[in-house]
Amino acid sequence: RNRVLCDNIIKWGHPGVVVTRNDPSDFKSLPGMFDLILVDAPCSGEGMFRKDEVAIKEWSLENVQHCSVRQKDILSAAITALTPGGLLIYSTCTWSELEDEAIVDDLVKSYGMEVLLLPEFDGLVMKGSSARFYPHRVKGEGFFIAALRKPVDLEETILSGRKKERKNESPGSIKKNFQLLEGDFLYWQNGNDWWSIPSAHRQVWQHLANNLRVVYAGCKLGEVKGDELLPDHAAALSISLSDHHQRHTVDTSTALRYLRGDAIEIPVSYKGWLLIEYAGLPIGWGKAVKGRLNNHYPKELRIRMNIN
Repeated sequence: RNRVLCDNIIKWGHPGVVVTRNDPSDFKSLPGMFDLILVDAPCSGEGMFRKDEVAIKEWSLENVQHCSVRQKDILSAAITALTPGGLLIYSTCTWSELEDEAIVDDLVKSYGMEVLLLPEFDGLVMKGSSARFYPHRVKGEGFFIAALRKPVDLEETILSGRKKERKNESPGSIKKNFQLLEGDFLYWQNGNDWWSIPSAHRQVWQHLANNLRVVYAGCKLGEVKGDELLPDHAAALSISLSDHHQRHTVDTSTALRYLRGDAIEIPVSYKGWLLIEYAGLPIGWGKAVKGRLNNHYPKELRIRMNIN
C-alpha cells in the first residue's frame, strides 16, 4: 500500500507531500503537529461482505475485539500528534458498533473530543453525529465515518522535541540544469539522486525526516550521471514543472506507442531531453537523438497488452 501511495502521489504531481512508513505509535514523537488527521483504521471489514467472500470467512467476534483494541492504540497516537483545535476524521469499513460508535464514545470520554455534526445527503444513515454508508443506499461498499475536534486547552506545541537537523540538504548553489521546477524550492542530494520540496515546507519536512521513516518527499528530480541530470518521471508530472523545457505534442496513436515503451519518430530539430505531451498534459520524458526519441517512460508503468 505504501508503494501504491507513492505512485499516486507522483501522478497527482503536487510537490508539497511527504510519505512515511511507520508504526502509528511513532507519531507520538510529533505532539500537536498536524491540523487534520484521517485515520482509516484496520477493521473487521463487514462493509466489504457484498463483494469479498474472504472478508466473510475471516470475520469473527474475536477479530472484532482485536480490531477495537488496535483502533484505540492508533487513535491514541493520532490524538497526540493532532494540534489543539485540530480535526480528526475516523473511518472504518465495518458496521460493528464496538469498532464504530463505541470508539467515538471512548474518544469523547477519554480525551474530551468534540463530535462534529456531519452534513446529511441521500443514502446516508445517521447514527447520532456519525454516519453509516450501506451498499444498497449509496454507490460503493459500506463504511462508517465520524468527525471530531480536539480540545484547545492542551499544551502540545508544533515541532517540539526536535532532533538534530539533517545535513544532506543543499538549499542553493545547484547546477542550472537541475532546476526543473519553477518556484522557491529546497534541493538536496541522496546518493546520485536529486530531490526538491517547496521551501515553505522545509521545517516540516526536516522534522518528519528526523522523527519518522520517510520513503518519499517532495519531488524526485532525477539521477546525476557525470554532468547530466537524467530527469525522473515524477518531475515530468509535477504541477511545478518549468515551462522552459522542450515539449512535443503527440496524437493518440503515438501516445499509446510511447506508453508501451516504443521509440518514436520526432523532428530532427529536437536535441536532448524532451517532454512528451498528450491532450495538453505531460506524460513523460524521452531523449531526442537525430529524429528519434529514446523512450524513458518507466518500465514498470508501460502498457503490456496488445494495442494494435
